[in-house]
Amino acid sequence: MHLLFVTQCGALLPGLITDLTVAYRAATEPAGRRSLAGMLSELYVLTCQVLRDAGDFPLAWTAADRATSYAHEADDPVAIGWAAWETSGVLKDLGNPDEGLVQCQRALDGLGRLVELATTDERLSVYGELSGQAGLMAAHCSDEGMALRYWDLGTDAYRRVASGYRSPVTRYRREGGEVILVWINAALGKHRATIAAADRLDVSATPSRPLQSLWLINVAKGYRAVATASPPCTC
Repeated sequence: MHLLFVTQCGALLPGLITDLTVAYRAATEPAGRRSLAGMLSELYVLTCQVLRDAGDFPLAWTAADRATSYAHEADDPVAIGWAAWETSGVLKDLGNPDEGLVQCQRALDGLGRLVELATTDERLSVYGELSGQAGLMAAHCSDEGMALRYWDLGTDAYRRVASGYRSPVTRYRREGGEVILVWINAALGKHRATIAAADRLDVSATPSRPLQSLWLINVAKGYRAVATASPPCTC
């Protein structure tokens, strides 16, 4: 499934990037240019995801950097949040989860103020995603307390999202917190907790096949670690 995702999206992305960049450079009205910058940011977030799945992390970092740059030009806190979410993942892939955590924290500061001013499902969803991602980065830094604190923040945000709303990027709904808890426990090496969290969730609740696959891989690793650590049967 990941190979199909990479192959199909990879074939489409160069043309889309070229066409949208041409439109962006030709735009003369500030509002139109900002709108196109926001679209480019979203496109580079997708490009980053494809490159990460293909295992090209240095090139994924370039895509994430462009996603961030265009998001700031668009002056769109939600786009900035998604760019930070993707950038933190690349930093983790490159062995720098501490820097990924900083990226999430900066974006959460700005987005949190917006959520307080005007709460929308879109803002709550991104806030939940970023909080969960911050928790995952903290887990990869072996800071369990911070990981769970951010997970609590993310779960609270998810629960406030309308039941019919799905994240446009991850396709998570209210189940997002439970999905991320599996990943956090796996990153902390808490294999039995990973399995217990997995047992509480039907992964088919999220329609994203790539994310389902990653979730199942983490669960499988948990079962394998538990089985390997169990003492041999003496009967």
